[in-house]
Amino acid sequence: MDLAMDSEGNTPLEIELKYTSEDVAPLELVLSKEELAGFHFRKLPKQKVIDRYYDTSDQDLRQNGLALRIRQIGQKILATVKSLGGADQGLHRREEIEIALPEGADPTHIVDGPIHDRIGPLIGNKSLCEICEINQTRQRRMLSRDHEESVELSIDEVKVSRDGVTRTFFEIESELLKEGREEDLLLLKNSFDQMALTPVADSKLERALLLMGGTGKEKGTSSDRKKFGLDGDDTIRRGFSRILRFYYRRFLKYEKAVRKDKDIEDLHRMRVASRRIRAVIYLFRPQLRDSRVKDLDRVMRRATQQLGEVRDLDVLLEKLAQYGEEQKKDAQSDLEVLASFWAQRREKTRKDLTDYLDGSKFRKLREEFQAFFKSFPKESGDISQTEFHPEKRIRHVVPSMVWKAYEEVRGFETVIKDAPNETFHALRIEAKHLRYALEMFSEVLGEEADELTNRVVALQEHLGTLQDSEVTAELLKAFLDDPGKKWKGQVTPSVQKTLKSYRRHLEKIQRHQKWSFDEVWGPVSGEDFRKRLSDILSRL
Repeated sequence: MDLAMDSEGNTPLEIELKYTSEDVAPLELVLSKEELAGFHFRKLPKQKVIDRYYDTSDQDLRQNGLALRIRQIGQKILATVKSLGGADQGLHRREEIEIALPEGADPTHIVDGPIHDRIGPLIGNKSLCEICEINQTRQRRMLSRDHEESVELSIDEVKVSRDGVTRTFFEIESELLKEGREEDLLLLKNSFDQMALTPVADSKLERALLLMGGTGKEKGTSSDRKKFGLDGDDTIRRGFSRILRFYYRRFLKYEKAVRKDKDIEDLHRMRVASRRIRAVIYLFRPQLRDSRVKDLDRVMRRATQQLGEVRDLDVLLEKLAQYGEEQKKDAQSDLEVLASFWAQRREKTRKDLTDYLDGSKFRKLREEFQAFFKSFPKESGDISQTEFHPEKRIRHVVPSMVWKAYEEVRGFETVIKDAPNETFHALRIEAKHLRYALEMFSEVLGEEADELTNRVVALQEHLGTLQDSEVTAELLKAFLDDPGKKWKGQVTPSVQKTLKSYRRHLEKIQRHQKWSFDEVWGPVSGEDFRKRLSDILSRL
């Protein structure tokens, strides 16, 4: 397979466009064309492709952002390591290392070569097991422009099976060949954006696992499910203590890395841990007879805000950079003005965060949590009381906790049609509470709840994209309206034009997220979700 290289000429990269449609008709319309966006089509033979994906039972590859795929096309067998993610509005840039395997080779035992060098340090001596099989029928076209073939286009009918159930989805992929340039894909992207097609952000593996309600773990294993050590017969206080301690340790784990500021993901992980701590308090507080949990939430709220101010600017800069990669050089230069403005704001918020971590308020947070864990009673017998009051068990309260979180989400069905963005943001917050509840009690809810959790995650992430684009557009408008003395001279007519184009791009994302909202809302608000959730909770 022809691959591009990274900016230093080292890592092989696969660069491609990925779009989808619920109906194959818009995709077949592309196949029916003889030319598109200045490209001429040459028909290639149809292919039957079988892809099998492998990982350890602990998902070591997936947790490191990689997938190992064994592909069979006729008698040819290819082993490929691919990175997950790296997509922006349908344009994917991913690491890809591929080798041919001899006939009869064991795909779970690659002992040398570039693939072994890439995954060996990650999996050690652990065994690989199959996590997913995907079957594809590919209709292909070779695309040429100016008499040079630069893109291979395929329409894929993708089937994934699990436990006797088969699901199908369709994708159109346009892969850049060695002779091609990214401008070739951008020409196609402009055409696809005008069709009834939806950009795809995930890999086929991620889409297949989500569609089938899988997590990518070998059946019968679930490393995450045992992270709290919860049992349905644990008391509420024991469960609360274990979950809170787990996320508090994770919160502190990233403090040193956040201070060094070498990887923005460390800050993101610390912020997520702070949010989960607040979610634990939010869910358990009505069940606990302890006023101190309110104080814990108060001090943690301040930490979440401080981390969030820096994280939000990291996201702004990251999205701006992704957008800039698709623009011409003059526009990229114009965008640097906004990037510099936001980078300066990040430096200020970053200093504020460092001052907070070094100051008395963060020290007080640690002191309050340490004092709480030292004195918090875990059992009803530890509580002085004057009358008999049985301590409830996890299995007694989880149904009401989860169902209450779901009620808050479903309650939006009466107002969500044509709702303003503020309503969608409020729904996103409640969807997070539901997601955290399902994940928090995954040990007692069992594997059947995973598919429901995936639906809620899809809803939350869809709304997150809407919120991010709205906030970015508003901040961009504020900058254009009043850039301030220092920046006013740099906002030339060319910069204004470029930034207004970026704002229109963000508004387009908002319209798309609203237009396609039912795709993620129906699977959560519908009768099937309610029945399955009710069945799961009734077994506790």
